[in-house]
Amino acid sequence: MSAGSGSGESLVAQLLRWVDSGARAHAPYSHHPVFAALRLVGITGELLPPVFGCNIENASYVGCCAERTALANAMTVAGADARLLEVAVLTPAPSGAPCGTCRQAIHERSSDVTVAFRWDGSWVRCPGGCGTAGLRQQAGGTMGR
Repeated sequence: MSAGSGSGESLVAQLLRWVDSGARAHAPYSHHPVFAALRLVGITGELLPPVFGCNIENASYVGCCAERTALANAMTVAGADARLLEVAVLTPAPSGAPCGTCRQAIHERSSDVTVAFRWDGSWVRCPGGCGTAGLRQQAGGTMGR
């Protein structure tokens, strides 16, 4: 799923607009819908429209997180050679950093990506990906322990 690039609109704003327009997650067990947006650059250097994803749960509790769903959508839409620039993650909770599996998947696509997520109700931008050291630094040393 993708939408227009929103000319100058931040990725967080585009994600919020996508969610407000009726985006749905499948979270019948946790009741915790999560949404993600990715900003990518194509192989010829053009900025691509954002790609979105949501979490998909199932009874085995081995579902798919929003970040990895968005990554799968990006691979389908833009191809494996597109470069990942930015990730934005939205959860209903006041705090919601990507899980370890998603941090690894993001890192493997780009080690210099910026990840935006909410922590204590405010948006946090974590440049250089979502490694544990970067998360702790951005959250004042209280995260990832």
